[in-house]
Amino acid sequence: MWSAIAGTLLGTVSGFIPGLHPNNLIPFFFFFPDPGMFAVSFYASHAISVPFQSIFLGVSSDANALAIMPGHKLALKGKGLLAFKQASGTAFFVVLSSPVFILLYQFMLPVYSSFKLLILLFLTILLAHMLAGRKILVTLLAGALGILCADYSMLFPMLSGFFGASTLLLSMKTESLPRQKEKEQSIVYRNVFLSQASAFFFAIVPGASAGIAAAFSRVFGRIKKEEYVSSVAGISAAYTMFSIYTLDVYGITRSGLAVFLKPLNMSLLASVGVAVFSAGIAFPLSLMLAERACRNIHHMQYSLIAGSSFTLLFAMVFAFTGSLGIIVFITSTSIGLLAASMHVRRINCMSAIIIPVLLRALI
Repeated sequence: MWSAIAGTLLGTVSGFIPGLHPNNLIPFFFFFPDPGMFAVSFYASHAISVPFQSIFLGVSSDANALAIMPGHKLALKGKGLLAFKQASGTAFFVVLSSPVFILLYQFMLPVYSSFKLLILLFLTILLAHMLAGRKILVTLLAGALGILCADYSMLFPMLSGFFGASTLLLSMKTESLPRQKEKEQSIVYRNVFLSQASAFFFAIVPGASAGIAAAFSRVFGRIKKEEYVSSVAGISAAYTMFSIYTLDVYGITRSGLAVFLKPLNMSLLASVGVAVFSAGIAFPLSLMLAERACRNIHHMQYSLIAGSSFTLLFAMVFAFTGSLGIIVFITSTSIGLLAASMHVRRINCMSAIIIPVLLRALI
């Protein structure tokens, strides 16, 4: 149990540190008495607190990359804290409701594989939408980079460049953030259901990730920025939980957490129980930390925050992926800046993941 508590506390704090992702910390999990319990609690709590990075710091992972621009715009309007509360709350309720949805997945097993072709069709439609008009240059450049960076370890520098670094560089002209509003923000429970459904449908396609599910909802869904940020957070949390389920039922590793848990033979019931326990602590702790962080953020020079985040992001890319990661990082950042200069939505950079997934499915 102490491993679960430690994982919850450290996982929650990690969501507030720019560029820190659980996958990069896996080697340290073995220092704890029960590494499996620590890992599940760390990933679950990180999913609840990590929206802070995309909203205020412009740092991305595959799951939260598309929340950066809407989240940053909300922070500039003084709604960043409200967006965080809604996003963190959505992720919390996704983890809390995961036992119910896992039971529903059991009933869907007989028809589960039949959805694969439908999802591939959806991805093809999404790609065709990205190739229309002036978006084609950004889409093709990002897609080419995605094909060249087939190694999963290159996702971090690539997505950080597309969405994080480019946003931080453009944000350096911002002198300061306005005072962040602190009134209560209600949870849109529709986002909880949509997050679970997205994880269920998109996770059956090899290589499809939370980022692709979020991209599909962003292109074809008409929802408010606040709801979109919370949807991305919910999808990220749902993918974390669903990866535990697919590992137990199919033996498929769909995430860094699943890869870590596979040799440990941790039961599905124990994993889900630890995740729910962790979420119950991580949610109120995340709200407390976010409120304290935002209390004086309007007094700080935001260009300094953006510059510091960019420097830390650059350092972490080099530390975890080396010189090759830096090349990918600089290239993807350039493509992200190109998209901004052309007034093309940077969501089209998700072709870097969608095109390789489609090619993998066809070959």
